[in-house]
Amino acid sequence: MLAKKLNETIEPLCSGYSEYALLDFPAHSNVGDSAIYLGELAIFDRIFNRPPSYVCTKEDTAGDIGDFTENGIIFIHGGGNFGDIWPAHQIFLQRMLKQHPNRKIVQLPQSINFSTQSAIDETARAIAGHPDFTLLVRDYQAFEFAEKHFDCLVKMCPDAAYALGDIDVDRHAIKRDVLCLLRSDKERKLTTAEYNILESLGDIEDWIGEVSVKTTADRWNKLKYTYLPFMRAGLMPPREQMFRRHAQTRLERGIAQLASAKWIISDRLHVHILASMMGKEHYVLDNSYNKVRNFIDAWPKDNTTHIVDSIGDLKNIVYSDSCGSLI
Repeated sequence: MLAKKLNETIEPLCSGYSEYALLDFPAHSNVGDSAIYLGELAIFDRIFNRPPSYVCTKEDTAGDIGDFTENGIIFIHGGGNFGDIWPAHQIFLQRMLKQHPNRKIVQLPQSINFSTQSAIDETARAIAGHPDFTLLVRDYQAFEFAEKHFDCLVKMCPDAAYALGDIDVDRHAIKRDVLCLLRSDKERKLTTAEYNILESLGDIEDWIGEVSVKTTADRWNKLKYTYLPFMRAGLMPPREQMFRRHAQTRLERGIAQLASAKWIISDRLHVHILASMMGKEHYVLDNSYNKVRNFIDAWPKDNTTHIVDSIGDLKNIVYSDSCGSLI
């Protein structure tokens, strides 16, 4: 259902275009962003029947898009970084709006969080200066905020990871009862006391640690891409394939982590999304700005998702007779 809604929202935006660029590849270890990226590619592989003509990370200038696609549509990778909590991504978006005023630019599904009026005003000016910008948002709060502050087309759209479809899981992969997969970054909302309660219920982990996914060839190609611009035409296809491979490796790591436990407790949005796609029971906590709950409230909830309003309630549930097999 949500995969269908994704297609219904994004496909019309692609009308009249035969090629595209996909910018701001998540070159970091967060599994959720890799799931989003692969979902975006799944959508575009079907719509365009070809890979993106141009890809880049937020560190790239992206000033040479015209060398790879003369008139293609520009898509910006979605997620939870629209605002000032992760400013590097917002700076990149604003730079793209200024740098490519004659291109159609679509921001793929995002949550929104700003902490200062000055950051809102700066973003509003960047958007107002672009004649063809579309902002896709993942929840009603983001939609209302964007409609109020930004002069652009705003549409509700599910998270792109749903384009991956249901995920088959080997039930023999279960090695433990409870996994508390909790944020360890600045979006963490849990207090020390709450964290200690969760620690008594099961293993506590995050999914942002990894052994490097880069091969020696990957590092060598990056050096050539960075310092030998005349070689970029030949390097772009393997660069695009490298991004896919890195994202797939990270996604598989995250799926294996979730598959290892009977029950999941998490404050990460994509733990909820992937667990739902895996058909795995999970308890949902929230992050620092209610991103998880806002998203869940915006879309149909399946019967594997259990909202937790307080850690104390969760402790009672886990120790109750109905879930006694967990411990």
